[in-house]
Amino acid sequence: MHEVANNDLDDLTGTLTRSLHISKEEDAPLFLCDMGYGLPREERPRKERLNAIAKQLVNFLQWQDSSQNAPKVFVKVVACPDPDALLSRLLEIWPHDALPDRVSVSERSLDTFVNNQAVYLSPDAPRALDPLKPPPRVMIVGMLIDRRVQPNRSRLRAEKMELSLARWPTLDGWDPQEPFNVDCIMEGMQQWHWNRNDGIGGFFEAAQQAVRHHCERHPQRIQHIRSHSVLNQ
Repeated sequence: MHEVANNDLDDLTGTLTRSLHISKEEDAPLFLCDMGYGLPREERPRKERLNAIAKQLVNFLQWQDSSQNAPKVFVKVVACPDPDALLSRLLEIWPHDALPDRVSVSERSLDTFVNNQAVYLSPDAPRALDPLKPPPRVMIVGMLIDRRVQPNRSRLRAEKMELSLARWPTLDGWDPQEPFNVDCIMEGMQQWHWNRNDGIGGFFEAAQQAVRHHCERHPQRIQHIRSHSVLNQ
């Protein structure tokens, strides 16, 4: 199996560093970015799809790197049909020479990496995450980058794989089934982990910040589902 990571496993002088890195990864929160959801039958995904996925990931990683907060969620892209092509595109738009060590890309399927802590984040999930409880440690994000709304696609994938799934709690002015962009969901979940660790704020503060940044990054993006919901705290 082909897996690409940003660690030189052949560097003997880095053995201890690599061991410490693995230990940290086992304890830290993890995003499993599921490309099998967005590209289920594409052996060689089109360039524009890879570009869109890479851009969303870089948006999140740049925001994440700009913060001094820790721990930073690890990012593992899984079920990638062409790891080299995606990694190459990531490096083209990433402003540094190498991606962070916490980022890796694998062609192995999602079920290789899931455990009983994993939760598939889906706007179509019947259950909402509890904002008063800790966020899930292992968070699955479907990497479908498409201007069209495709209802129930992530829910059906999670159910077929018998995975736990949940959506965001209701946010003021947004329908709970609104399909937020990948970078928005990842920022909101990362900030929720930080807020929980710091004891300052919680889910709603994290999500409102993520949505605000999302609107700044994507001012042209259409809100698909209008709502007059109130914050459900």
